[in-house]
Amino acid sequence: MAKRFQFKLAPVLRLRKQRENEQRRVVASFLRDVQTGQKQLTDIEQALSDTRSAATIMRKGGTIDITWEQQNRKWQECLVRRINKAKVQLQQSQGRLRDAQTELATRARDVKALEKLHQKRFDAFQYDLRRAEQYETDEIAANMSQRNRAENIATTG
Repeated sequence: MAKRFQFKLAPVLRLRKQRENEQRRVVASFLRDVQTGQKQLTDIEQALSDTRSAATIMRKGGTIDITWEQQNRKWQECLVRRINKAKVQLQQSQGRLRDAQTELATRARDVKALEKLHQKRFDAFQYDLRRAEQYETDEIAANMSQRNRAENIATTG
């Protein structure tokens, strides 16, 4: 009976695949963080633009309310601070994403190397198996040929 192929590094390959999948989830999480940060930044920038537009409309209307103008200016300053803070957070998120993607690429490369080794060893195993089967077939054919010759000699002799 033919022996089965057994890859001795299969547990290591399985563990590396698990780690690669975990890293994929980490990358996905950081990607969501970056997308959320970009949306927040866009929303804050839009709010600042709307506030500035409202101030322009108020000034064009001819009525200037000092209290409203002061509150609007403070609100714009607050929005500018929030924009700056959001930009810093976005840059940090993008940095974490880049690091996670680099780690994912490393883990994927490790998995691919083990998968190639697995395939190479499996191919070698199949080659050896075919050679052994061919040897057995040749041996059976040689025995049958020898038996046929012996029978031919016995019947003719």
